[in-house]
Amino acid sequence: MQLDNFISKLCRGGDSFEFLPKTKVSLNLAELSKKLSENGFGIKAETKLVILVNYSGTNISIFQDGKILVKEVKEESKARELALLILARINA
Repeated sequence: MQLDNFISKLCRGGDSFEFLPKTKVSLNLAELSKKLSENGFGIKAETKLVILVNYSGTNISIFQDGKILVKEVKEESKARELALLILARINA
């Protein structure tokens, strides 16, 4: 998956960005959680539907349907950078 395959938008509060896949996706969250943990992401919580992680002080939610929510970030470039890091782990 590439970031070009996602629609990005600013959330209502103005301090979070969500990246929505343009096509149907189903992620193996258990496998992804392990990959993220091995690469410096702090796993805060994990369910069948979502992984909550922290990376460099930023909270990120990754959903089974491929949605990525980067919280407490006002700059789209920063949110995109973090989404790219996650996609690199998904593609690894």
